[in-house]
Amino acid sequence: MTAKSSSSIFADNPLIEASTEFDKSLPSLRLEPDSEEAEHHLPEPIIIRQFPFFIGRKLSVNEKIPSLRVHLKLQDSKPFQISRVHIVVQKTQDDQFLVRDLDSNLGTIVDGKAIGRKFSDDSFQLPKQGASITLGGVSSP
Repeated sequence: MTAKSSSSIFADNPLIEASTEFDKSLPSLRLEPDSEEAEHHLPEPIIIRQFPFFIGRKLSVNEKIPSLRVHLKLQDSKPFQISRVHIVVQKTQDDQFLVRDLDSNLGTIVDGKAIGRKFSDDSFQLPKQGASITLGGVSSP
């Protein structure tokens, strides 16, 4: 998945823009698949305009609902690579974007840098030109 400074499948979520076009003068973040595997989870680009924005996985049968509301729920299967509430995307005061791993088991990889509880940092400031984000380990889509 690539994040850059939407979609009918997300129409029920008011935090996700229903168009792939966006006004570059407003602080927003565009998420788009960057591989065929990622396209399975995120079939078309989405635009996020309200922050913080939580991303995690869809719950399996009989799983406890997390206390935080997940705005984008990605499909995953056992053994899970993606946590129920995996990352949050936050907007900083200077309209930059920060990705923070929320204590997931496998961490998050942003532009090749691992973040999370098992690593030296739990967050990464996204560069203006965009970044590649992988939820879970290196074998995640």
